[in-house]
Amino acid sequence: MEKICRLYKHLQIPYSEAFDTARAKTCRYFEIDQKNMESEIQKGLVWL
Repeated sequence: MEKICRLYKHLQIPYSEAFDTARAKTCRYFEIDQKNMESEIQKGLVWL
């Protein structure tokens, strides 16, 4: 399953372009979902 920015149409990113997480660092629309991030970290810590 490929990931794509939800704003790809608004940002004029071609649908066929490879997903690049580094792009988020410079995207003015990017926001970290703190609650979701902490939940995912906790899930990872359970497996340690």
